[in-house]
Amino acid sequence: ELIDLKTLMVLRDEARKLNPDVLLIAEPWSLRAQNKEQLRGTGWAAWNNDFRYAAKDFARGRADREWLKRTIVGSVDIWTENPMQAVNYVESHDDMALVDELSLRPDRNGKYVQSYEVSMNKLAVTILFTSLGIPMINEGQEFLRSKYGISNTFDKGDAVNALRWSDRERPLAAETMTYYRDLMTLRQSEEGAAFRVRQRAPDSYYQWINPPSGRAVGYIVNAPRVHKGNGFVVLANGSDELTPFTFTLPAGQWRVIGDGSRVNRAGLPNFEALTGPRPTTIKVPPMRSLILMDGF
Repeated sequence: ELIDLKTLMVLRDEARKLNPDVLLIAEPWSLRAQNKEQLRGTGWAAWNNDFRYAAKDFARGRADREWLKRTIVGSVDIWTENPMQAVNYVESHDDMALVDELSLRPDRNGKYVQSYEVSMNKLAVTILFTSLGIPMINEGQEFLRSKYGISNTFDKGDAVNALRWSDRERPLAAETMTYYRDLMTLRQSEEGAAFRVRQRAPDSYYQWINPPSGRAVGYIVNAPRVHKGNGFVVLANGSDELTPFTFTLPAGQWRVIGDGSRVNRAGLPNFEALTGPRPTTIKVPPMRSLILMDGF
C-alpha cells in the first residue's frame, strides 16, 4: 500500500516480460490505509484479511457464517476478480501467532496449548485448504509455534521471533504438523484439483449446508464434477455440541477421508462408505470437521 498503483503496474509489466507466469502478491495495507479493492483485476494477488478474520472467528465460536461463506469461494463478491487474487491465511508474520490467538488462557500464551485449542487450529486450517484461493501459512504455524501471547513482535528480537525446531517434538505439535501436511497433500493431489480453481466458479460450485447452529457450516464442492478433481463434502462444526448436518448426498460412492485429526485419500477406517443420491444426516463432534470424497 506504500507503493502507488502506477508503479505497481509498471512492476507487473516488467516482471511479466521476464516470466509470463510470475505470481505477484501484495500485502495491501500500511498504517495509513489498505488498497486490496483497488488491485481487483490488475494481476496482483493480495493477502485476504477478510478470510483471516472470518475463519479465525469461526474456529473461536464467534462465527459470521454468511461472511465466512463469501470468503470460502475466493472473496469474488467482496473484492477479487477471481480466486487467484485471494491469498487466504489465518496467521502471518505480524500480529499474534494463531496458537496464541486461539489460546483460552488469560495471558494468551500458546506455549501451553491444550487439545481443545489444537482442535480450533485444525478447524480453521481445514477451511483454509478447502477454500478457493491461494492458501498461505506462516513459518512454524504447522507445529504450533507460539510468540508467548505477544501481539506485535517486530521489536522483540530472537527470544520471541526465532523458530524453535524442538517445538516439533511435542506430541500435540507433531500431530498438528502431520494434519497440515496431509491437508496440503490433498490440496496438491489430482483429486484435490477441485479446490484449485483459477477463475470465478459457477454459483452452484459450492452448495451450502446450513445446520440450525450458526456456528456450523457445510459445503458440497464440485458435485457433479464440473472441474478437474473429485467431488467433496466438508462439514465444519465450530460449536461445543454434537451437530447434525442434514443434506442430500450427491450421486456417487463416498468415503470419509478426513475427521479433523487425520486425512487419508484412501478413506479412513471406522467410517462406512455412503452411496448417493440420498437424504443424509451426519453428526459431527464439537470443534471438529469431516471431509468426504467421491470416486470410490
